[in-house]
Amino acid sequence: SSEIDGLFFYTHGDKMLKKIALTVMVINSSTVLAGTMGPVCQPKNLTVACVRNAWTMDVQALYLKPSYTSPLTFAPAVTGGLKDILPKWDWGYKLQASYLFGSGSDIQLSWLHYQVNSDLGLYSGQYLQLLPFGATTVDANYQNNLSNRFDEINLLMGQDVHFNQQHSARFYAGMQYAAIRVDRQQPYDIPAVFLPATAGVTGTRNSDFNGVGPAIGVDYRYGLESGINIVASGMTTLLYGTARLDNSTAYGNGVVVDSTYGSRKQLVPGFEAKLGLNYAYPLAQGLFSIEGGYQVMNYFNALAVDDNTFSALPTRSDFALYGPYLGIRWLADS
Repeated sequence: SSEIDGLFFYTHGDKMLKKIALTVMVINSSTVLAGTMGPVCQPKNLTVACVRNAWTMDVQALYLKPSYTSPLTFAPAVTGGLKDILPKWDWGYKLQASYLFGSGSDIQLSWLHYQVNSDLGLYSGQYLQLLPFGATTVDANYQNNLSNRFDEINLLMGQDVHFNQQHSARFYAGMQYAAIRVDRQQPYDIPAVFLPATAGVTGTRNSDFNGVGPAIGVDYRYGLESGINIVASGMTTLLYGTARLDNSTAYGNGVVVDSTYGSRKQLVPGFEAKLGLNYAYPLAQGLFSIEGGYQVMNYFNALAVDDNTFSALPTRSDFALYGPYLGIRWLADS
């Protein structure tokens, strides 16, 4: 009986030890899982990013070309007909800083600057000639020297959203300030009969727009393998500001004639779009990424312009920039 009782006690005690060990393992497993990234941080279904405080710095090189509509697209050619007005390609840059906080939220500040000067060659036009018996317009060829300057500042708030392991997007809204300036210097080839009295004639045709307004957009990412992502973005704006036109004809002897100036308040809608590839490489102290692609931006009816003749009335022209870009980004925890 004692042996049977002892055997029963040993068997019963062994079962109790197994139960206790299993309980301890479950508790330890729960403790370990509680200290790691939970399911809410996995990019499944429609979830936001994990809680994180970090900052980013971006530098982009832009190789862009301006484009217009209306009279800024063509001008009378010396040989007759019309000649294209084709500004040169040139470099610009974009600087950007972001602070990431919470579950995928961020605040972003960026500045884009671009400036290009183009000598477009010889065109045909008119200038106001002062004569002893009055003033008249005179046909003459001119050199068309074109200067474009564009600055854009964005202050945006964004939210990162993961649709699944491959698809994610950043939705954002905020404010944009844009300054557009197109200046034309037109030195005329003066007919010999007028040359002594004029001492040279230069026409100036300057147009600009400065405005501020709301901006809204989305940055989309599609993840491939080995840290490569397809990226696409689109942003729309509606700016309220001042458009100005300043024209004059200046003689080499200091006389200024044909001087016209006008300004008005107006709304200018705009859009920007990008498509490219991004490669991200994690480092011990952060995340380094490089991105390149193609971008376009357009501001509708932003500029007041004329058609290079003395009697022309101002019309409206779009201002656009397009071309490739290449940039780097550094992300580090704060």
